[in-house]
Amino acid sequence: MPLEEAWPIILETVQEMERTEVTTEWEGYIYAKAYSRVFHFLDFLEILAIPEEGRLSVRSSSMLGITDFWVNYRRVERLRKALAEKGVIESSQSD
Repeated sequence: MPLEEAWPIILETVQEMERTEVTTEWEGYIYAKAYSRVFHFLDFLEILAIPEEGRLSVRSSSMLGITDFWVNYRRVERLRKALAEKGVIESSQSD
């Protein structure tokens, strides 16, 4: 799917994520803040489109703490699954 078609879907999907707020967005880049459910710790979510390679680079990281108890991993996996269901990215065989 071309970036021009995929980008609005990607942005909408991030905006639909619980406790997540997009703070910066332009075509090809999203920066969002996400808050943990229990203690409301701040995490960062970044998405960078690399259209010449046909891929998205996604990063989710904790601002504080030694461990995040896999919260950021699960956030990225939920995003990946949602984008696959919407046809933006190819589904992996493990889905």
